[in-house]
Amino acid sequence: MSNQTEVQIPCIRSKYGPNPFVALQFSKYVRHFIKMAKTISLVFKLLRQSLIDIYRVAKDSNMQLLTSSLSFTTIFSLVPLLAISLSVFKTLGGLEELRGKLEMFITDNLAPGTGEVVHQLVWDSVGRVHSGALGVSGLVFLVFAATKIFLDIEKSFEKIWRVKKGRKFTLKLIMYWSMLLLGSIGIAVFLGVASTEFVQQQRVITPGISGTFLLILVFWGLYIILPPTKVYARWAFFGSLISVLSLKIIGSFYTYITTEILNYNKVYGGLAAIPIFLLWILLFWWIFLGGGVVAAGLQNRTMGSQNKS
Repeated sequence: MSNQTEVQIPCIRSKYGPNPFVALQFSKYVRHFIKMAKTISLVFKLLRQSLIDIYRVAKDSNMQLLTSSLSFTTIFSLVPLLAISLSVFKTLGGLEELRGKLEMFITDNLAPGTGEVVHQLVWDSVGRVHSGALGVSGLVFLVFAATKIFLDIEKSFEKIWRVKKGRKFTLKLIMYWSMLLLGSIGIAVFLGVASTEFVQQQRVITPGISGTFLLILVFWGLYIILPPTKVYARWAFFGSLISVLSLKIIGSFYTYITTEILNYNKVYGGLAAIPIFLLWILLFWWIFLGGGVVAAGLQNRTMGSQNKS
């Protein structure tokens, strides 16, 4: 007879056999794996359906025509738009520092890869407008050109969102000019607060982060306000996030390609900035309208799912 006392572990009888604890643990892992696989499959299915909806919206809205039209309008609307948006600082007075912040923000996002040539041409033209050399006909053209860009953007959103009846013209004018004047002040105040000594000491918001965040807010607001239909804030924000991040990434690659690889200066000299600038305008509108397409496609997907349920 052995001196060692055998300790018997109570065993729960189960259909899994002599090792029920191992079998139960294994079955638990299998259930978790199946649940995770179903979740991943559902996510990929929703992503695929969303991408199909986004592609259909882009195809039906004829993005190539919309971006080409907006690029052409930008060529003669850019200077009047900047001149009017900055004139409010000259009218109010005492806001020159905020105006300088706004000019720096516009310059940083205006045309990457063009150097100082385009920037100098644009701001010299804006300075001539502010010098008071315009007559009555020049003032009429200034107002028309600044309004035309908003009209074309809203028409583009009407096609993207498949809106048959737009806003009244008077309502459009009130909304455009309110956005232009009040929005300029709001952007300048945000940049002024972000650059204060107190905010800089927190080391949370850097100039790059504040500029990107501000651009997301601007796109978000445009995606909500300009389409003549109800746009849900979450999808507009998602579209603005996608478009701004794409804008930053593509802008960095664009600057590197045009300055380091292609090096148009060897062919065009000082005029190299002009084709680079025009091409960037086209890319910008593709990215901007692309964010609207993403928001419209995702909202259509959710609305369609709700209607089916």
